[in-house]
Amino acid sequence: PGTHSLPMDLFYFVVVTVLCPFLSSPRSSYNAQALNLPINDFNLVIVTDVHSWVGSHRLHEPNLNADYGHVLSFVEHLRNLLLPDKNKNLFFLMNGDFMDGTGLSTYPPTHLTPILQHMNFDAMTVGNHELYHDSTVKHLRDSGFLQALGDRYITSNVDQILNESVSTTTSASTTTKQQQQHPLGGSRFKILKGPDANVLVFGFLYNFENNCPSTAVSKVQDVVKTDWFQSALTHQSYDAIVVLAHMDLVDSLVYVIMNSIRKVNPLVPIQFVTGHTHYRGQHILEDRAATFEAGRYLDTVGFVSFNKINHTHPKALFQHVFLDANVKTLKETLGFNDNDNQDSFLTDNGKKIQNMIAQARNSLELDTVYGCSPQHLYLQNGLLEKNSLWGFFLQKVVHEFYLQGAPNSVYAQGVGAFRYDLFSGNVTLDDLKVVNPFDDVIYLITRDLKGSELLEVFGGNIHQGRDRLNAALPPYATTIQNVDPEQTYEFYGVDFDLPHFVEAIEKATGKNVTPEAQSMSTTNLWLEFVKSEWGNNNNNNNEYCQEAEQQQEEKGMSFTMLLGVVASIFGLAVIFMLIRNRWIRARRSRSFTPVESSNISIDGEDYKST
Repeated sequence: PGTHSLPMDLFYFVVVTVLCPFLSSPRSSYNAQALNLPINDFNLVIVTDVHSWVGSHRLHEPNLNADYGHVLSFVEHLRNLLLPDKNKNLFFLMNGDFMDGTGLSTYPPTHLTPILQHMNFDAMTVGNHELYHDSTVKHLRDSGFLQALGDRYITSNVDQILNESVSTTTSASTTTKQQQQHPLGGSRFKILKGPDANVLVFGFLYNFENNCPSTAVSKVQDVVKTDWFQSALTHQSYDAIVVLAHMDLVDSLVYVIMNSIRKVNPLVPIQFVTGHTHYRGQHILEDRAATFEAGRYLDTVGFVSFNKINHTHPKALFQHVFLDANVKTLKETLGFNDNDNQDSFLTDNGKKIQNMIAQARNSLELDTVYGCSPQHLYLQNGLLEKNSLWGFFLQKVVHEFYLQGAPNSVYAQGVGAFRYDLFSGNVTLDDLKVVNPFDDVIYLITRDLKGSELLEVFGGNIHQGRDRLNAALPPYATTIQNVDPEQTYEFYGVDFDLPHFVEAIEKATGKNVTPEAQSMSTTNLWLEFVKSEWGNNNNNNNEYCQEAEQQQEEKGMSFTMLLGVVASIFGLAVIFMLIRNRWIRARRSRSFTPVESSNISIDGEDYKST
């Protein structure tokens, strides 16, 4: 120390405080003792109903800033932490519905499936949103996605229908095409093998009826009676059962499956991993069975832990944690130091996933800005509430912009079509896809519907009933508030709702209806509105956006200035301390006089002082 110069002291300070965090390895930056999770014999990391939100919510909701790269890194770090304990089994599960949610979800999902293939799920199952379009199912088969996942993609009651060549031996041998059914996934069940135990996994979809023609969904009540299901329970060797069930937490079909298992195996622990209804929930079904649902849209990373049934644990102890999809939360859960940067948390595979997401977004031009919204429009607000997304769409976008304010034109659409808020500020292509991922084609369903017949179509009240997921809205929202029974209306809707409205109109009128497809879809309608009313050519809106951006820049500048002041004060303090220490050492070297050593005691320990 006596030979250091002041510049060298500053050099070492910079090296220690600035460079060391970047030089540390990911493996050494977490602490197994600080792991903030309940760890038992079986440990499950779960995502469900992600709906292509693989790139996180960070743009508009920075508290949900974890993407699939962070989630995969979380799982890989957790595996490393549990590796020394051979009695702990960890499995990474995905419970269906990866389609329909952001601009990354296309038909077919060419940009999304490569990302999913590299997530290294131990098991996943299918959701209803993967079954709406034949093009999606064909892509899963022809792109190599199903082959890559193999028996990890488990579909216990969902089949694909294939036209296969069959040779028939007759007097003149012929080859014919016959429809054959096979599991959509690579298996109807799978045995997951951990270091200490085996888990029997099923993958069920609720009794879905709107699937595309190239698929078949068998009723759960029938499947649990089949020979293959009973044989799996009887002849396979397993210590626990996990049921990937794309259905509600306490759907009656959960009990159907559980009761069928109990008839064969009354003691095995059963963990249901549920989804579809987009909320967080957990419920103990019985002493040895539980059900768990882990949110939606990658807002949650679910974790479930439970024990084997043996003499030590006569009952399975089910524990669970809902983790916000937040990088800081995931790091702290694993015992990472709070000051570790994101790069120290990301594994090589996690970085690869992030790069794939970024490349897909760039390819699809999802971050292209088309305008600026002057207000935050809320999905959950009722039609007449302030800042209602549906109210704004129906009155401003459809009635005034698309239908040009025509008093005799009515538009109606099921409210399940919109999935998220539209935030104020810059509006990108992805923002519009997030709001309206289905891109339904608009139809003129009939040109001459009397008001009395229109009321009959809606059961007597144009806004009758409440939507099952949003009580503030009716099941079908319309552009009209008051119906004149004597007036004749043009009635518009979208392709997804056509079967419902055609049947209701034909019943009300007694006439056949021939809908006419229009050259507009709902997502393109949003896009045209944003470009026209909120785009660069709209001076009033530009003033708002410029003012908002200026305020944001001023906030950023103020924060930057504050950081600069703090850094300057800290730097001056460090320099002062270094100069002061140097001055003190210099004085001591000039006036040093040896004295006898003596032992002093501090907190009960002996120290040598001079």
